[in-house]
Amino acid sequence: MGDEPKPGKETSGKQWRSDKWKHKDVLHLVGAAGVVFVTIKVGIPVLRGLGKLIFRRSPRNNDTPSSTARQASLAHASLNTQALDSWKVVEGPAPEVPSDYKLIASGELPCSVKEAYARFFSGQSNFFYKQHTEECEKQYEWTCQGWQPAVSPNPQGSPSNPDDSSVLSKTSQNVFDFVLGTASGAGGFTRTVTFTNPKKPPASVDSRCVVRQQFCVYPGDVLLFATCMNMLNIPFKECFTVNTCWRVSPTSSGCKVDIHLKVHFLKGCLVGGIIRASTFRDTTSFYKAFTANMIKAAAAGGPPPAAGAAGALAAQSAGSSRALPPMPSAAQLVDTMPLARQLKILLLFLFLVGSMVHQMSMHLNINDMKRMLENQGT
Repeated sequence: MGDEPKPGKETSGKQWRSDKWKHKDVLHLVGAAGVVFVTIKVGIPVLRGLGKLIFRRSPRNNDTPSSTARQASLAHASLNTQALDSWKVVEGPAPEVPSDYKLIASGELPCSVKEAYARFFSGQSNFFYKQHTEECEKQYEWTCQGWQPAVSPNPQGSPSNPDDSSVLSKTSQNVFDFVLGTASGAGGFTRTVTFTNPKKPPASVDSRCVVRQQFCVYPGDVLLFATCMNMLNIPFKECFTVNTCWRVSPTSSGCKVDIHLKVHFLKGCLVGGIIRASTFRDTTSFYKAFTANMIKAAAAGGPPPAAGAAGALAAQSAGSSRALPPMPSAAQLVDTMPLARQLKILLLFLFLVGSMVHQMSMHLNINDMKRMLENQGT
């Protein structure tokens, strides 16, 4: 009598289970805090270090030719075949520039279309060479095939379709077929130009470029000129081409040149927006300067380049050689990403995948803790 009831086994068991869950909750919280701490202190610095290792800018002298080497490469700029172009008007109206091409540069030239052809586009002109290697850009390892008659279909391995690892080399299309989207490739003349372009952000390496060019003259002295460019040693190189379409037409005071651009995607690309934006930026800047120099050259007057040996002007540079080396083979032009860089990118990719899996695991653990806390509250 007067004795208080002693706790039974049931009360004792509940208390023991409650203490056990409390210990587990503490362990889970400590474990989650530890994971977060390790992620912040170790994971982020490791990720930052990998980013620097992969995307760091190497010293200029290590990955860009010195001025001496660049001059040596420019000394070999040449045509490797005889230029067969001429002012030849074809039948039928000139095709229209496709509507999905954007006008990026335009200018009025104080000369006729025929004079513009002779001064800027013909096989005897060195204008393109000077703009690419001296005036508008500092590209190097420049080679230029002589103009060849454009045929359609265009069999691979023919003079007008060399095996240069470009998109068009694998098809029977000419530049006009590909750029204008019509079966208008026959007529006019075509050639291949290759060069190396110094890197610009976001690119981390100098890019090896192959450009197919074609021009044709139509009634009314309308000259159409189109290009299709591939870059052979950059990521996503197989996903897109850079196309331009030029229209040179007569005016009352001379002629007008309009340059249109399209970044043409052949397949889906995760960084397509970045590629399109940076390409439009760089290409627009280049062709605005190019057009301004065309106007200056035409205004300076003087006779157009005189007829002579094909490539005589195209090989001019300081101390240039008159040797005409052959075009690089496809094996020489295919410059894949170095193995060391591929391994670095693979390592970063695996690290990112591991981080994602880790975050998913943390999310599941947090949900388990929430459920346990809710159960204890009830």
